[in-house]
Amino acid sequence: GTRTDRLSPRAVVGGLLFRQITTGADFTCGVTTDFRAYCWGYGGRGVLGNGQTDEHDSPVAVVGGHQFRQLDAGFDHVCGVSYPDNRVYCWGGNRDGQLGIGTRTGPETCIADVGNLGACSTKPVPIASTSTFRQVATGWYHSCAVTTDDRLFCWGLNSSGQVGDSTTAFRQA
Repeated sequence: GTRTDRLSPRAVVGGLLFRQITTGADFTCGVTTDFRAYCWGYGGRGVLGNGQTDEHDSPVAVVGGHQFRQLDAGFDHVCGVSYPDNRVYCWGGNRDGQLGIGTRTGPETCIADVGNLGACSTKPVPIASTSTFRQVATGWYHSCAVTTDDRLFCWGLNSSGQVGDSTTAFRQA
């Protein structure tokens, strides 16, 4: 609930009970014991998933009414596996297609840094896939997810071959 640097662990305010957490560049997200997603910290590029781009020093609910079994935070985006239907939803920056929605643009344009605009989504959007998933992982500007039948899909920035398709070609979904 403050912006004071801490040298030892402190309880997160709000009295929520968490089953899983993940940290991004300068924000944190977690899944509560009732499968609800909350995020806090820097809100630029929509990384908090609350429909805004402002900062919060305590947990705020991710909008959309989705429940999540697992979240993972990249540099400027978050993806999660929904509960109980096992779909992947992502939010935050989409400059390199890391949201997996089939485009580098986004439903919104957010201020990424002072004076910089970038494609983003301030709320969860489904990836462009009809598969069901059991795990998602995010990187700097890319994402990957494992399906319920053990296949791996990756998308986003591929400049070092991180999408795993034997190329360095950009992959949007």
